[in-house]
Amino acid sequence: MRYIIFNTFVVLLILEIIVYFILQINLLVLKTKNERLRKLLLNNIKEFCKPGSSYEKICKIYLEKINEI
Repeated sequence: MRYIIFNTFVVLLILEIIVYFILQINLLVLKTKNERLRKLLLNNIKEFCKPGSSYEKICKIYLEKINEI
């Protein structure tokens, strides 16, 4: 039983790390001058970061960084 719980925790941690790095890459793309790409990315972020999302904490930090750009 402990093995299953530990594996579940590890998988969820890995998924959260992957999402974090994807969001970091998106921040780099947002700094580009390509306006069409920026609009597309912002629409995707709004879709991903809806209220009640399981990644709400990450989204809150991410949206604050977007406002700084």
